[in-house]
Amino acid sequence: YFSLALFQPLWVLIKRTVAIIYSLFKFKRYPNPYRDSYVKKHMEQGHASCVFLREFKGLPRRFSSRKKDVLAQLMELRPDNRPVFVVPVFFSYSKLLPRESRRFLDIFWGPKEHPGPIRRLALLIRYHRRALARVLEPIDLEQFIEQNSPKVPYTQNRLDELAYLLRSECLDRIYRAQRAVVGPQLRSRREVIETLVHDQEITEKLTQIAGGDPQRFEQLRKQVRKYADEIAADFNTAFLNFMDMALSFLWKRIFSEIEVGKDRIAVIQKLAERYPIVYVPCHKSHLDYLLQSYILLHHHLNPPHIAAGINLSFWPLGPIFRRCGAFFIRRSFKGMELYPLVFSKYVELLLKEQTNIEFFIEGGRSRTGKMLIPKLGFLSIMLSNIEKTNIEDLAFVPVSIAYEHLLEERTFIKEQTGEKQKSPYLLKGFLKHKSRVCIDFAEPFLAKRYLDEIGIGLPDDKEGLMAAANYIAHRVVWDINRIQRVTLLALAAYVLLSTTRKGMLYPEVVRRSFKMIELLETQSAPFASNIDKQGLWLDAALRKLSDEHAIKVIRESNGDSQNDLCLIPEDKRLRLTLYKNSIIHWLQDEAIALVARLCSQSADMEEEELFVWLRELLRNELILAPKPSETIEEMKAKRESALKTLDEVNAFDEMHTRELITSAIMHLLEGYYTTLQAVDRTSK
Repeated sequence: YFSLALFQPLWVLIKRTVAIIYSLFKFKRYPNPYRDSYVKKHMEQGHASCVFLREFKGLPRRFSSRKKDVLAQLMELRPDNRPVFVVPVFFSYSKLLPRESRRFLDIFWGPKEHPGPIRRLALLIRYHRRALARVLEPIDLEQFIEQNSPKVPYTQNRLDELAYLLRSECLDRIYRAQRAVVGPQLRSRREVIETLVHDQEITEKLTQIAGGDPQRFEQLRKQVRKYADEIAADFNTAFLNFMDMALSFLWKRIFSEIEVGKDRIAVIQKLAERYPIVYVPCHKSHLDYLLQSYILLHHHLNPPHIAAGINLSFWPLGPIFRRCGAFFIRRSFKGMELYPLVFSKYVELLLKEQTNIEFFIEGGRSRTGKMLIPKLGFLSIMLSNIEKTNIEDLAFVPVSIAYEHLLEERTFIKEQTGEKQKSPYLLKGFLKHKSRVCIDFAEPFLAKRYLDEIGIGLPDDKEGLMAAANYIAHRVVWDINRIQRVTLLALAAYVLLSTTRKGMLYPEVVRRSFKMIELLETQSAPFASNIDKQGLWLDAALRKLSDEHAIKVIRESNGDSQNDLCLIPEDKRLRLTLYKNSIIHWLQDEAIALVARLCSQSADMEEEELFVWLRELLRNELILAPKPSETIEEMKAKRESALKTLDEVNAFDEMHTRELITSAIMHLLEGYYTTLQAVDRTSK
């Protein structure tokens, strides 16, 4: 893009200048490295060269004829003794999405996607720290020529035709990489609303309802405009840039560390080049919206449009969320004839433009700490629009967000105890105690391909779509649970609540902690980085819980920690349960199998029947399988696997191990028992 001649060593510059002058005087032309075998010799030696695809700059401008395609000359000079690879390279100075609209200054500076010299220099100076260079999948030149030769007629300019196809392939790969980073071209919010208002299917629906009455038709159209205005996002790149700086400042003050699992980022980047990405995080806090977009932006993935509840559209948060990509959805479509169609058309428009989407499959924040049973409405709308938009497929990316300390902790506890809510606590708890958050991405999967693999395909009817959505939803929540990190407070809370007593001596807490880590390792559970195998994490967790008055540590006067007593106040058990619930899924199968064996001795059912009965009882509480239902054979296989694990960890011989494992579901069973007792007393 800029001449680098003056940046070369002086002797190289002198040699280059002398060579040009000599060629001009002797041959009356610039030196031609293609004709003089200079390029061919270097290709045979395995040296690399750089070619610009769009602009006639650098080597092509100085040493080649405009009438001869550089790529065609490279094809002509390719050596026989070694393969030649063409490697497309994508450069970007921006992580933000461009708009379709143009500004007056673009006449002089050039548009952002094809900047002029002034804008290039400005981008280099301003965003040099954000510069991204991504090396894309190489193209084997010989293989490319063999595959594309049948498409090109045998003419005098045959190599030029092949060069055109090669250039198109390189530009297509670069465009797809660009779309993965900065996203597709964005329409303005006004244009989106007008597109929805004048959509053909919506217009036909209005005509049908109006029954030929023009006045009624206009009233209905105004209603559609109102719905579209209520729903549509207002993605603003300048505002997103501001929020990026603001959040960077905020996160440093409320989080001690943000841990990101990066092992699947490259896979997502690759998928984003071909498919719209649907991010599906668990929903535990209002910070989820901001954290997810922030992390994606800083890993060179364009932020998604986020499906948010209509309750968040109030001022001033509503306009802020809209400009960050949020679009709003009502909790229920019941009794509304036009709203479902308008919303479905908006989702169709997003998918048609290859826009990434984020939604929370639980429907709302989990107030209990564990994954909720998935809601299917929004997911079924997306699936119904796959065929309408002619996209190849939808790539789903389950995301786990594990907070060491929840923002809305006090709010959730008050809601569960029935206490009247006042103003939210916002960042009060965070500013007092810095904590960490862990964000992990599960293995992405393609919706249509997954449905084909399980044998149901993508149905056309509403009932079939709901069934397909149910399968995908359970796959998503199962995958989220499989990558859920075990955090410091969650592990400590689980251990402390694993006894029926009001507290434990410190040595017992230590013993159970090491056993709990052993149990979690048998399930390949991932841990937060501050949980070490030496047990130093435990003292930090107990100190943190004690400072926050979640537990009481009664210490011996002589300073001997072996006699320290860790007590759990009754009014703090609910708080600890909130964190404990985030990891109970790791031991759910073993807990059900162990409870079934212990209870079968006094129950009227066989152990195997009791295992199946307990799983069906807890199916609406826990995510027990990656699909909506299980066969008897599948449940038997899970029982056998769980019993094998129980035998390996000596659960049948050690009391503390039994208590640790059964603690995963005991509080749920106690809840059912208490409810049944209350119902029984009421009926009498």
